Amino acid sequence: MVRSRTWALARGLFPVTVAVVAIAGCELVAATNRDLIPKSTTSATGTGGAGGSGGAGSATTATSTSTASGTSGAGGIECLHAATCPGTDSDCQKRTCEGNRCGFALEPVGTPTSKQLPGDCKREVCDAAGMAAIVNDDQDTLADANPCTVDLCAGGVPTYVPSPASAACNVDGGKVCDGANSCVGCIGKAQCGVSEACLDTKCISLTCLDMSLDAAETDVDCGGPACNPCGLGKACLLGADCASHVCASTCQAPSCTDGVKNGPESDIDCGGTSKCARCKGGSDCVNGSDCASGACFNNSCSGCADGILDGDETDVDCGGSHCPAKCGGGKSCITDLDCLSNACVVGFCN
Repeated sequence: MVRSRTWALARGLFPVTVAVVAIAGCELVAATNRDLIPKSTTSATGTGGAGGSGGAGSATTATSTSTASGTSGAGGIECLHAATCPGTDSDCQKRTCEGNRCGFALEPVGTPTSKQLPGDCKREVCDAAGMAAIVNDDQDTLADANPCTVDLCAGGVPTYVPSPASAACNVDGGKVCDGANSCVGCIGKAQCGVSEACLDTKCISLTCLDMSLDAAETDVDCGGPACNPCGLGKACLLGADCASHVCASTCQAPSCTDGVKNGPESDIDCGGTSKCARCKGGSDCVNGSDCASGACFNNSCSGCADGILDGDETDVDCGGSHCPAKCGGGKSCITDLDCLSNACVVGFCN
């Protein structure tokens, strides 16, 4: 028997007439009439598809924003101010941000940097590449506090030449320069009084030349406050009465253990052409051969090998303008030139 049954399909939206055949207790669906499905339902489904297209539209908008950002990074805005640009500022170049692009502004060639060591006959200046360079500076002389020398620079090295003889000075009671770096009492009669004579660069009383033991002399024509010191074996009262500065009733020969500067020594019991030891840092000297370090600076030994901080060292036995050794990491420094790394940061070598 064939029965006609109406089912509600798709959540009761679509009424469909189905022909059903009953065969041996079973029902067999024979056909579906699709013309009865409302056309508006198909249109709604299409609209759903359009909604999907709307989703695609949102994706397109996101891609556009990303592209704008990429364009900005590639050739547009690199910076808003110089501090955000890569690199570091120095005395010779400064970071810039112009037209939203990073760059550097270079100081003019020859501009002095802030790292200068006064009196080293050199100058640190900016070069054409915005870097620091060391150049010789003949105007950067170092005064040696000796009025009888002229302070000069020669090839980037401090140099001292004698002042003209008779130039005025006032060191250790002297009056004129002797033309050999020393300030002395006289170089001729012109610097002495009427009753005096110039003898061995010292104005002395004429009684010191009369071949008699008189006035306050300790021996004939020597010793005492007015005459020149006495030679070896002459009578004396004080060390000052003797040329050797050593008095034991008579003037004694200089030695390397007498505790005074005498004979050829450049300082007490050291240096000079004596057979004494070379002098330690800070001792008086004439040239490098007087010093244990081999360096005489401003008539004072630079102690580049004496284990103490002396001379113009920035740290023990290193740095400064005269020690050959540069300082290692953590050692004190003034300029980059004091350091093995060539980098002095806040007073210490990197």
